[in-house]
Amino acid sequence: MLNDTSIENYIKHIDEIPSSDDPEVFGLHANSDLNFRLKESIEMIDTIIDSRSKDCCSSGSKTREQLV
Repeated sequence: MLNDTSIENYIKHIDEIPSSDDPEVFGLHANSDLNFRLKESIEMIDTIIDSRSKDCCSSGSKTREQLV
């Protein structure tokens, strides 16, 4: 059914497309995907740590919320 232009055929074809590209598609080594995901995970964890509220250690300093 090479000439089948029905919507169902398009949807089926789109559903078969992988959700992520392999690094080889871009000429990269397979480990580059691992490095990218590791970097993204570290950045996400750092962002979560930076955005959570911290208790004030000394009575004279301001909390993060007060500074913001």
